[in-house]
Amino acid sequence: MQVIKTWIKWVGLFCIFLQSCIYEYNPELSKYNDLLVVYGMITNAKGPHEINLTRTTTVYGNKSQPETNANVTITDDKGNSIKLIEKGKGNYFTPDNFVGIIGDSYKISITISNGKHYESDFVKMVDVPQIKDVTTEYQTKMDSKTGAELKGYQFYIDVDGSAGAQKYYRWEMEETWEISMPYNINFYWNGDTLVEKTFPKRCWRHAKVNEIIIANTLDYQSNTIKKLPLNYTTTETERLSIKYRLWVNQYALSEKSYLYWKGQVENSQQQGSLYDKQPYQVIGNIKCIDNPSEIVLGIFEASAISSKQVFIKRPQGNIPYGFETCESFQYSALSDIEKRMPYYASFSLLDSIIVRSKNCVDCTATGSIPTMPDNWE
Repeated sequence: MQVIKTWIKWVGLFCIFLQSCIYEYNPELSKYNDLLVVYGMITNAKGPHEINLTRTTTVYGNKSQPETNANVTITDDKGNSIKLIEKGKGNYFTPDNFVGIIGDSYKISITISNGKHYESDFVKMVDVPQIKDVTTEYQTKMDSKTGAELKGYQFYIDVDGSAGAQKYYRWEMEETWEISMPYNINFYWNGDTLVEKTFPKRCWRHAKVNEIIIANTLDYQSNTIKKLPLNYTTTETERLSIKYRLWVNQYALSEKSYLYWKGQVENSQQQGSLYDKQPYQVIGNIKCIDNPSEIVLGIFEASAISSKQVFIKRPQGNIPYGFETCESFQYSALSDIEKRMPYYASFSLLDSIIVRSKNCVDCTATGSIPTMPDNWE
């Protein structure tokens, strides 16, 4: 009996020892290389609508390669089909006049250049309530990376879905901001000749907000959302130099789509801790017809759309961001050497200045466009 007790004690200690050890886990990552990734959505708004096809490189890599020369079609549950046209590598677009119909179901079919065929499930286009309001608050926050104090605007959204049964939502945002150059320039010295030339002074820039914003109302007594935080825009960027617009698009999700995007959010929030949930590839509703066991990433969606925009201006007293380094010189103060170097100039009866940087005189130099956007206040 004593021998048995001793044996049990040593077995117990051995088990505790095993539990205290940490072993390196090397998952099989090669199966996630070179996978097809499909993402696209059609809505009840006028097209074109975009479907994006890429291929993975590594499971944790941020780079992807476009899937080109594919045959992509969208078919509804009545048998009507449209063919998409590739414009740019891996980007496929519906005709401009294509509009999805609420209540109809759609699927995407893809045949890639090697002959493999992929399809999505049929997805029903569901209605979405209107955005009730998009509001802003001027707030001070701490930069999560540097710890510096930031001042700017926090955007919020309100949704009243009490008249319907929709429970799952996703939002996409586009931002547009106005830029104005600090100088009126009318000449350019190229080192040999003084050329009379004007440069665009007023421009606009566009960008998509790279955030996944989702929510559901499953735990709410009323099917409404109040003051859900969207993005935060700080005065420490050129976005708030003059005037800024946030354009918000609201979509209705099925439960499956919501879980897909929830998985994407969880992956994007991983910090690398030992106790974090490990990153994983989120599989949507696309499958390979020729090989059902093949992993296909991404999702095809259909939803009605509700949109709203909000404008804000630069807070009074804030210096327009980005022009602090724009030096100008009085023409008479330049030395002979400086006169022979390329520069941009403004000559008038009252004043004459010299500016060295093109970024301080031409608003298109950094990718902005001199055309006022539609619906700009």
